[in-house]
Amino acid sequence: MKTSAILLRNRAAALALLLTLLTGCVSEVVDKDRLMPALPPHREYPELTGYRLRLELTSPREYIAGTRDCRVVYSLENAGDAMLRIDEWYLQEAANLNVYCQPWFPGTEHPDDDLWLPVGSPVPANAARYPVELNPGNRMTLARELPFIEKLTVTPGAERRYFIKAELNLKSVKAASPVNYIVVRPPAPEKNSTGPL
Repeated sequence: MKTSAILLRNRAAALALLLTLLTGCVSEVVDKDRLMPALPPHREYPELTGYRLRLELTSPREYIAGTRDCRVVYSLENAGDAMLRIDEWYLQEAANLNVYCQPWFPGTEHPDDDLWLPVGSPVPANAARYPVELNPGNRMTLARELPFIEKLTVTPGAERRYFIKAELNLKSVKAASPVNYIVVRPPAPEKNSTGPL
C-alpha cells in the first residue's frame, strides 16, 4: 500500500510536470497595435456661421534689436450678439494665431502680397485642443513670439520697419487683423565710464 501511494504520488507529480511543460510550449500571439497607445481619430471642425470676430494688435509697436523674448499681442473679441463656442481651440495659446511680416522698404506705402513671411514655429500635427467659449463683447489675448528681433542688428540712429498682420489658425472660424507695422530700433549706446578717478 505504501508503494502504491508513492507510485500514485509520482504519477501525479509527473502529470503536473507534463502539464506545465505542455502549457509552457504554447505561445500567445500579442497584437502589437494593442501595445501602442492609439491616437484619437482625426476630427473635422466644420466652419461656423453667424459669428463676428475682431482681431486687433494691442501690443506696443516699438522693439529694440537684439532683445530676447519679443512678442506681439493681439486681442480677439466676440463682436457678435451670441456666445461663440470654438471646439478646435489649441491648448497652446500661440498655436491659435498665425503672424506674418515683411520688411517695409523706404519708398513703399503698402505691403506686397507676395512677400509675407510666417513668424514663429509651426503647430505640431497632434497638438492638444479644447473647446473655448467667448461671450458677446468679451475678449481674449493671444501672443506670438518674434524671434527674428533677437538676431537683428540695427545701426545707431537708424531703424527697421516691418509690416505685420495676423489671422486665426483655425478652420471653423476666421478672423484677420488689419495690416500694421512695427519698428525695430538699435539698443541705447552704453555710457562710457571713463571719467576722472
